[in-house]
Amino acid sequence: MHRRKTGALFVAAVCGGARIGGADENELRALREYAGALGLAFQVVDDLLDVEESTENVGKRTGKDEARGKATYPSVMGVERSRELARELVARRWGR
Repeated sequence: MHRRKTGALFVAAVCGGARIGGADENELRALREYAGALGLAFQVVDDLLDVEESTENVGKRTGKDEARGKATYPSVMGVERSRELARELVARRWGR
């Protein structure tokens, strides 16, 4: 679901600029992977912030996902595994 939502916005922004800049298909493929991992990492961290941080620290109301019974990474995978996934996605994004 998140790859089609948040991830898709990242992919559109990155690949749109790359196309305008003349990127070839190999470059676009690599950039799609990069942007997809970045978008998914963004979503995982956003879900974690909703669970772990205060409204004051985040700048938006927190705890709303759980109150709505929303399926989030922490609710499905647990907080610690969600943190690990975010680290893995960032490492992939930077080619580590």
